[in-house]
Amino acid sequence: MNGAVPTVPTRTDFQRALSTEVLHQWRMRLTIAGERAHRTREERRSLQAAQRERKMSREALAAFATAGVGRQRVLLVRHGEAQHNAQWCQHSSTADTRLTECGRRQALALASHPALVQCTLLVVSPLSRAIETAVAIFGEACHALVYLCPLCSERRDSGAPCNEGSAKSSLACRFPFVRGWHGFDELPDDWCVTPEADAHDCWRTQRVPAFLAWLRRRAEERIVVVGHGGFFSDERLAGRMLANCEMAVMRTTE
Repeated sequence: MNGAVPTVPTRTDFQRALSTEVLHQWRMRLTIAGERAHRTREERRSLQAAQRERKMSREALAAFATAGVGRQRVLLVRHGEAQHNAQWCQHSSTADTRLTECGRRQALALASHPALVQCTLLVVSPLSRAIETAVAIFGEACHALVYLCPLCSERRDSGAPCNEGSAKSSLACRFPFVRGWHGFDELPDDWCVTPEADAHDCWRTQRVPAFLAWLRRRAEERIVVVGHGGFFSDERLAGRMLANCEMAVMRTTE
């Protein structure tokens, strides 16, 4: 009878098949271990974020509750997640980025915070993401006096377009309610600081002292500032980079 003679597997064939199976099993184990490690990292990050949130809430409440009459207390609130925070490569070149849906949820979560309810002066950077954050927390009809202050806008020394603000006329069209905020009338149409003006640490040596001096002249004792991580990182303000919608007690007004 004609036909091909079946090949008898050799010892080498068995060893090769066994090696392939062992390699596959090890790959599976490594994949499972990697997934477990990733879940562990995510769980750890979630736990750290929850701990940070509880700590900042305690500090914020204590700061406003323990400040006596005649003593000014300032809470710094970084804006919620903006487009460039979520997708830097796509939106870093977009001027005056807006909040993402996640950023809006972050801001809304602070709306009922007891420390923020005590606010008597709300200071807001004229960048859109800060305005949107402030409105999400306090509403368009805020119970406190609201002041639009370009001194606390984001630092421009990096030159990133996402930190470039919109013209005053554009802000008025986008957010009509800002026309009723203090500071809007005297805001120049091209109010945004240039990268050259903030370069060589000038944002730190000029704008931060000017902002602190402005705060000292205010009579209000419970002040909330909605602004930006880079500007707040100065050691006289928060002293570190805040997370999106993280609160911190300002270190000094002196």
